[in-house]
Amino acid sequence: MVKNPRISSLCGLVNRVTGSLGYNAPPSLETKLALANSHVTESVKILGITPNIDLFPSRLNFQLKPYVSYKPDPEAVAIDAFKLNWGKHCFYAFPLFSLIARVLNKMQTDKATGVVIVPFWPAQTFYPIHMKVLIDKPVLLSARQTLLQLPGNPSMLHPLHEKLRLLVCKVSGTPTKAEDYLIQQPTYLCHRGNQKPKRHMSNILQSGRGSLANNKLILFHHL
Repeated sequence: MVKNPRISSLCGLVNRVTGSLGYNAPPSLETKLALANSHVTESVKILGITPNIDLFPSRLNFQLKPYVSYKPDPEAVAIDAFKLNWGKHCFYAFPLFSLIARVLNKMQTDKATGVVIVPFWPAQTFYPIHMKVLIDKPVLLSARQTLLQLPGNPSMLHPLHEKLRLLVCKVSGTPTKAEDYLIQQPTYLCHRGNQKPKRHMSNILQSGRGSLANNKLILFHHL
């Protein structure tokens, strides 16, 4: 897959901002992305799901309790989300972007259902995989100053605030659930006047209203 250089550069910037590429992260990870609670509340309401555990927060940016920490934390129910069986929970996950592929694999291994938040980066390798585990229409959060904050300094604007859009997605690692949802979606037909997507953006419509998965049209809610 040919990657969009502009999007790839954003990936690199996010990884520098969020610290380590591994999950055994240093204390500097306290500056990782934190999504405004109001956006989370509205998104899960639209998706009609009630998560009961937060898998990837710190003590400064958890969205709900119980939560799982990446380091010792007296308020956390456990340490290291990858050591848990996600299939026992309806989970909420806003992982480091460098961990998204690992999160998708774990979710499928445990046949778990929950909410995963990912950047709207169609040229990245995780994106088409993510589209195929959806079980509901995603919520697209548009770029804005209030979308993301750095927990260590709430008044500081995140360096990607003008460009970064996020998808809040109801997903499942149970193949039949994802397949049933995808089958119900309309087949995408490229009509006259609607330009075909470029090769490196082949899984997103030019209109930006949705994406494609196995030639099925997946429209987004917008917030």
